[in-house]
Amino acid sequence: MRFWDFKRSSASVRLLVEFGQERGLDAARILSRSRLKVADLADPAIELEASQELCVVGNLIRACRQPGLGLEVGMRYNFASYGLWGLGLISSATAGDALALALRSIPLTFAFCRISGGLDGETYTVTFEPPDVEPAVQRFLVERDVAAAARLMKEVLGAEFALTRFTLQHQVERGASSIEALARMAGVRPEFGARCTSLSFDPSK
Repeated sequence: MRFWDFKRSSASVRLLVEFGQERGLDAARILSRSRLKVADLADPAIELEASQELCVVGNLIRACRQPGLGLEVGMRYNFASYGLWGLGLISSATAGDALALALRSIPLTFAFCRISGGLDGETYTVTFEPPDVEPAVQRFLVERDVAAAARLMKEVLGAEFALTRFTLQHQVERGASSIEALARMAGVRPEFGARCTSLSFDPSK
């Protein structure tokens, strides 16, 4: 299933707007051309098209223009951001149950990447395939999805959980303050210019 095929709640766009407002941006500017008003984001019943969230992402990128923007935004997402899906993960009896639920129910998230996971020897790796969108938006979405997943793993799998490897296909320019914060949260520094974007960990720990 592609991200175009399902609708999403307003929670992600609300987070994007709040992020922009913290940087002095007007909400109307961030929502420009998305057919959304600020009041819409307070409605828990509203469902958005993927194209509407992509429009907001594009507005935010053009307004902020900073390296590692997607990584910084992604670390804002926690299990509560995902509603019932996030609650289901945090309530799972085991890490294996949480991972199975997560990968089975990706359409209930805000992800634009195609996400898959598998065991390679003693290491479990979750891979993020970039969506087919314009390069700047693609980069933001890959960064956001992988950073959000890293934080979610930490929340679901416990404070002692740490990744063994974190890779990104693209480079992130020097000066991205989000990299240090991400390394502290994930327990490992991201590797840039890798073959694929992925998160790896030891499932036995």
